[in-house]
Amino acid sequence: MDAIAYNRQLDSKLAASGKVNQELFFKFTDAHSYDAASSVGWLEAKLRVLQSRISRGEALSLYEPETKSQRIVATIAEFESWVSINFPSAEV
Repeated sequence: MDAIAYNRQLDSKLAASGKVNQELFFKFTDAHSYDAASSVGWLEAKLRVLQSRISRGEALSLYEPETKSQRIVATIAEFESWVSINFPSAEV
């Protein structure tokens, strides 16, 4: 699968499920820690998909590395807190 198809599929999956599991969380972490404009931009695009979902009133299920479990997030404030803790240089 090429990068464009992968990203479309991932965006659709995030929009439909709102779930960032452990595997995807670590992909996000890799993109954030690589600290290149393209990788951080990719991460920010995925976070915007999640932000759109929560803005519509749909909950998210986000991986919490401290507890190694999923956490239900239902507000923009909770989502923004999760982003700022885990991906501080990302802008949403």
